[in-house]
This record gives sequence, structure tokens and C-alpha cells, in this order.
Amino acid sequence: MSPRTRSTALTAVVVLAVLLAGRPAAAQTAFGVRWYGEVRSPAPPRTLALGGISAVLPWGDESASPGTENPALAAFGDQVVFGFTWELGRLSGDYPDGTGTLWQTGPRHMGLTASLGRGLALQVGLLGLTTSDFEIHTDNVVLDDIPVQLDYLGTGGLNAAAFGVAWRSPQGRLAAGAALDMVFGSVKQEWRVDFEPSGYLDTADRLQRQHRGERVRLGLQAVPLAPLRVGASVTLPTTLDVDLVYDSDGVGADTLSSGLELGSALNLSAGYALNDLWSAYFDWRSESWDTARWTDPPTSPAGIGTASGGLDVLRPEWGVGIGVERRARPLDEQATLLDALPLRLGVRFGGLYAPDLNGGEVGTWSVNLGTGFFWGRRRLAWSDLALQYGRRTGADGWSESFWRIQIGLTGGEKWFQPTQR
Repeated sequence: MSPRTRSTALTAVVVLAVLLAGRPAAAQTAFGVRWYGEVRSPAPPRTLALGGISAVLPWGDESASPGTENPALAAFGDQVVFGFTWELGRLSGDYPDGTGTLWQTGPRHMGLTASLGRGLALQVGLLGLTTSDFEIHTDNVVLDDIPVQLDYLGTGGLNAAAFGVAWRSPQGRLAAGAALDMVFGSVKQEWRVDFEPSGYLDTADRLQRQHRGERVRLGLQAVPLAPLRVGASVTLPTTLDVDLVYDSDGVGADTLSSGLELGSALNLSAGYALNDLWSAYFDWRSESWDTARWTDPPTSPAGIGTASGGLDVLRPEWGVGIGVERRARPLDEQATLLDALPLRLGVRFGGLYAPDLNGGEVGTWSVNLGTGFFWGRRRLAWSDLALQYGRRTGADGWSESFWRIQIGLTGGEKWFQPTQR
């Protein structure tokens, strides 16, 4: 097999899509990064530190930060609340076909929530959904007696402009919301063949995918008992329009268009106030990645394609998160700096939709830590910090590690206090 043929075959193996099905509390794996890119971690940072809770409002003095998965939580914001999250993260692994590294850096989310009175609120925002800034380099292989290294590079990502509306009852015991996400973004990928020892670099194969579409999120939160909150959110099935532009020096340029059908995602969360300082949280999430299908399965310029577009290998994804939080102690009880800061700890584990190289399940776990503090005496703005470290392991024994840091800033004019606190 010539290097050119080998490079074209790699293009056929790569499924021509970056998939979306909501924002899971756990990110994707480089076991599948060559196909799907990396779905970014949840926002805001406080929910990440508590194990990735997504559908219930944490206990405490803060309002619901813009960017929460459950659109109903926007109803518990102050009159005007803004939020911004910045993220830095790295995923790396040593795989059967080479080493891979993926970086996540830059703004994760920004948004604004405005109360309209009578329990109604509006929310707008911009969210970073995926990133494809990664590099995978194989170990040296021999093709036609020529030593080569295969490189796979990616840039870009998908984003969403979110528009939501929420309502809460006068006592705050029930809230409901809906949000429409306008998904857009472009992902570019490039396959290189590095010939050794000549140093010749073949950059013949390039793929650009342009995405556009809409998705709908619905959510509820209820307070059946004073110290208990339960919430649920669902992302409805949708179809994205995808334009795929493939360019090869040997084959020529080709533009394909198709619809990408995505399944639903369901989140269930609960929070319980143990006392005035301590609270505990539980989160469960499931996503129907196994139902993803192309409306018109794409093929390579050489006509290589499958009936399902390669999506039949996907699995349903699931995740469980558990978190505890100790809020800042009252001023007269603060003896150390830690007493003045909230302390958050969470763990999360689950199974990813992307299989390992042998088609087995990829398990994941992470440990999360976090804190936060107010700005100024009037306490009109606050920052949250979250740290995460985790590993993912396939049934074939190959594993990877990841870490990320999230910093959030939230604040606004507190013209009145929401009913539920």
C-alpha cells in the first residue's frame, strides 16, 4: 500500500462528523477523538466541582449562574445576572497507534439572565460545545519499505447561541423552563504523512465540516420538602445540517451535505440541605448516542461509505455524579481562611459512547474540587473555581488522563431577592 493510498484509507475510516447531543457532565475520550472531537465540560464551575450536577440549583446565597443545563434554573436569578466562564484543560494518552494530546483553552461560556417579574425570566448566552484542537502522532510505521509517521491534526469547534425562558411559582416550589440552542461552527482536520528519513511532508488530505441547526432543552425543578430539591432536564432529538468539504491533492475537492440525526439526553438531579452549612447532591445522565444516524450517509470522494456512516459502533452514554458542599461559615465563626470560603468536592463515573479500538466500553472517573468568593462588601459579584482530574480506560487496557481548570465570574444588580434561597 502506497503512502497516498494509506492516507486516503485513513480518511475513509474517520467518520465525517462532530457529534452533539447536549453537554454531558463528562467529556469525550481520545479513544474516539479522531472521530468526534472533544465535548467540553459543564458550566458553570460550581456544578463541575460538585460532580457535574446539571438539573438542580445548588443551595446557598448565589443566584443561578447563566449556562446551567436546566433552563428552569434561570427563574432563580436576580433581576439582572451575568456570567462568564474560562477554561484550561488537557487530555493525553498513549494508544496502540500513537500518542495523542488535546488542549481546551479560552472562554467556555458567557450569558445574561434577566427577571421580568411575576416569576418570569429570560436568558441568553453563547456556549462552547466542542473543541477539536488536538494532535495525534503515530509511532513510526513502514509502508512499501519506507519508514513514515502518520499525523492527525484538528482545529476549530462547535458553539451554540442559547435563548431561554423560565417561570417559577410565587413560593419557588416549582419552576419550569425551555431553551432553544442555535448550533453553529466549523471543524477542520488534516492528515499528514511524514516520510523518514527524507523529511518530505505530505499534507494531501483535509476535511472541513460546517454545522448548523437547532436543539431544544426543557427543564423542571420542584421542592417536595423544604430541604430537598429535585430537577430534570431533557434535550430533545434533533437533526443538524452538515456540509463536508474534502480536499485531497490526489483526488481533488468534493463537497457533501447530509443531515445528522441525534438522539435525546436526560438529566436527573437532587440536592439535600443537611444543615445550615452542608448540602449533598446526586446527578444521573443518559444520552442516546446509539440512535445517531445520517439521513444520507456520506462517502469519501472514492465512494467509500457505509449504510450507517460508521455510527453503528456508538453506545448509550451514562454518568453518575455525587457532590458535597460546605458553605462559608458565618463571619463570627470564621477562625481561618478556609472558614470564609465554600468548599466543594465531587466525584463522577460512567461509561462513554465512544468505544475503544476493539469495540469495548470506555469507562471514566474524575475527582473534582472547588471553591468561590465574593467581590466587594456589597457582594454583588462572585467567582467560582473548579479543578478536575480523571482517567478513562478501555476494555482493551489502554487509558488516558485529563485535567481541567474552570474559573467563573458571576454578578449583577440585586434589585430584589428571589423567593427560593
